[in-house]
Amino acid sequence: MATATDHPAEVQDYFVRHAARFDGLYGGDNMATRLFDKLFRKPMYERYRLTIEALGKADGRKYLDLGCGSGRYAINLARLGAQVVGIDFSNAMLSLARRYASEEGVEDKIQFLEADMDRWMDGTTERFDAAFAMGVFDYLDDPVGTLRRMLKVGDRAYLSIPAPEFPRAQLRRLRYQRQSCPVYFYTQGEMEEMVRKAGGTILRTEPLGRRSGFWVEVAAA
Repeated sequence: MATATDHPAEVQDYFVRHAARFDGLYGGDNMATRLFDKLFRKPMYERYRLTIEALGKADGRKYLDLGCGSGRYAINLARLGAQVVGIDFSNAMLSLARRYASEEGVEDKIQFLEADMDRWMDGTTERFDAAFAMGVFDYLDDPVGTLRRMLKVGDRAYLSIPAPEFPRAQLRRLRYQRQSCPVYFYTQGEMEEMVRKAGGTILRTEPLGRRSGFWVEVAAA
């Protein structure tokens, strides 16, 4: 779900091994799991809602889904009429995405690609109405570069940015360290500085959870 720079093998391996578990966060296999996720992973549902609402007038529009994972965002937007390109480096995630797209009858509206998203954006000549990256900036060691590329290929960029909420962020960092997967957090000031360095201007910011992070809409400055 992230681009590969200093830690390509570690991050990629983590999401290949945990593809089914991450997909389950958007719809567990039983009521107890779904209830747990909605209570304790509310920011994930909130960023999903905000993104679909922002991009939901999708008929005839073209979106780029970076770190598309199992395709939950892309498939919903395709149902609403969008053409979507989804990029991920986890073949396990993309296998799930292609299966779900076929089951929903929208496979002709989505192109799922296994690629490094930064390299793909560097090489493409395509333009998009919007590029979005949900649950991706948590794992980037060059967030400025990725956002700069998003603003080059899309008219708008939509991001989720995790905040260093105590103690959740610290516990998450320790958990991921045991899996050899780096994870990053940003204060609001650091997020705003990142956007400025990428050549963007913030159009809208929404909190995720109580202090879990931010959902951000960005345009080129």
